[in-house]
Amino acid sequence: MMRFLTPSEWQAWCIERRIPLCEVGSIRPDISAEHFHIANVPYPVDSGKKVWLARFLFSLVQPNPETLLLIDEWAVWPSSQHMPLFTRFRQAFGESRPLSESPGHLVSTSDSDDAVSIIATSLLFVWDCYGIDSSGRDIFHISHDEFCLFGSRDKSVTEGVTRQLAARLPLPHRGRGLGWGQAACARKRRRVWNWATPSSRPSPPMGEKESKGRSPAPRSRGEGELQGQGQDAPSFISFILRIDSVSTRRLEEALLASCAPRFDSSQFA
Repeated sequence: MMRFLTPSEWQAWCIERRIPLCEVGSIRPDISAEHFHIANVPYPVDSGKKVWLARFLFSLVQPNPETLLLIDEWAVWPSSQHMPLFTRFRQAFGESRPLSESPGHLVSTSDSDDAVSIIATSLLFVWDCYGIDSSGRDIFHISHDEFCLFGSRDKSVTEGVTRQLAARLPLPHRGRGLGWGQAACARKRRRVWNWATPSSRPSPPMGEKESKGRSPAPRSRGEGELQGQGQDAPSFISFILRIDSVSTRRLEEALLASCAPRFDSSQFA
């Protein structure tokens, strides 16, 4: 059963396990202390990835026999949170005190789902959250400044987490600058284009080099006016994002597909 700890109680729990504490406005665990080897954990924007990250972080500090989840700095971005949701969650466990009086959540093995809920809420509400295993070896910190760190007294554990993240989270490359949902839509559109007959396929995206023996597609008179003084939107976005040529192709295809219904198809002939 989950237990709720006051500031003095969670601090005593940390001291017993030799977790360094620091005072920056208030007392909190010091993950930056030299005791820990640190790994940077990508902080996602997408809510689905945040839920995945909550499960992953809890897997790093699973109860053996217990884990401390400490909520801190939860009112920095009031517009990002809905406090009654978390209040009702705590009341379901019989905890009626405000979060300021009992910010520590001591969870056991049977509380795994509830522990993930606390971490996910911290990510979604942009709160600070610390997770510390009962041995005091491993710790993570989610910041309201939207970064996340994992620390371990064992360097090999930190290196293993870094490898896991590299294998599981190729986020900067999988979406090629687009969100996962947008990238999926772009892939679906490309498949439709690939299935289309040659006569119905759109011309290569504007800005790309034409193949040998083929004259460039003419541009309509109003095209520059619609897309900004002759500079086409895909090339402009590619310039701003400065992404590789493969990413440029995929971004142009997605943008052209979304814009195509607005213009006469002869503009892309």
